[in-house]
Amino acid sequence: MKKYELKSKGTNIKPTIQIGKTGITDSIRDELRAQLDRKELIKIKILRSMGPSSYWKENVEELIASVKAELIEIKGGTVLVYKRSNIPKKERSKSSSK
Repeated sequence: MKKYELKSKGTNIKPTIQIGKTGITDSIRDELRAQLDRKELIKIKILRSMGPSSYWKENVEELIASVKAELIEIKGGTVLVYKRSNIPKKERSKSSSK
């Protein structure tokens, strides 16, 4: 899927992960990995307590790279992330409804 298509789909998605003053932890990394397996495209909200983007942007890029995902867009304090799932779509919808 092309970046512009992902950005378009991302406009209707609400953030499902928030990163605040505790920063990027192992639990954030695990949650990001789990959500990307289920949804492929997710939004992360970076709270103001993380400081200006110049402080957190590089750390978020490293987080995304560590789960082998693709950074689609950073807009303000919102980050759009994509990773093609290895789980078939039918199985993803079953696991997310549980």
